[in-house]
Amino acid sequence: NRDFLVSLYPEVEQKTVVIPNGVDTKIFNPDAMLPNDLGLRPGYLFFIGRTVPSKGIETIVAMLDHLPHHVQMVFAFSTKRWDGEKHPKADYYVDLVSKLKERRPNVVLIINEWRREVVAGLYANAAMTLAPSTYEPCGMATMESQACCTPVITNNVGFMKISVEDGINGTILKANPQDRDYPKVMAYAILSLLNDPDLQREMGRSGRRNVVKNHTWALRAKPHSDLY
Repeated sequence: NRDFLVSLYPEVEQKTVVIPNGVDTKIFNPDAMLPNDLGLRPGYLFFIGRTVPSKGIETIVAMLDHLPHHVQMVFAFSTKRWDGEKHPKADYYVDLVSKLKERRPNVVLIINEWRREVVAGLYANAAMTLAPSTYEPCGMATMESQACCTPVITNNVGFMKISVEDGINGTILKANPQDRDYPKVMAYAILSLLNDPDLQREMGRSGRRNVVKNHTWALRAKPHSDLY
């Protein structure tokens, strides 16, 4: 986003300060509990986000065709806009995943469940978080996931490339999301991590260390205060 702003207004380059987001590491932690009423077993793939094209929901649906049917996939959708109105494409994405559930019984859809304690439990009990965004100014999912010791699969865009270190606390996919083989590339990255639980755990621990060291709200508050 800074690069985009500077491309439009080069004169502000020296005046532009980037302060990354923060995360509440007390709520988002590896011991967060998974609610019993969701009927989930730990070790699923997890996506959380708004029902907009840039989040890569269609890509995940296409990618699942390259994974064994026993792999559980959990989608947590926010179908509302910032003003409380429904996203224009919300019904489309809900229908897309609902049809996916017909052929993949291990797909779970949760809609507008945004209580932080519940979300933390969903992160903490996932094998990994899928965040294949093609545009991402904030990328809270990457930090919340890392805070819960869950590695992230994402793209080299926006805040994702700042918050995720490839091979350390997650995987940054090398393919372009527009490439025909992109869903296969994502599926391969996921299977590689599922088949290496030791690496998965180490990535998770590294992610937690990264957030505690660099992205707590206490750490983020000071540069905001200094800037003002």
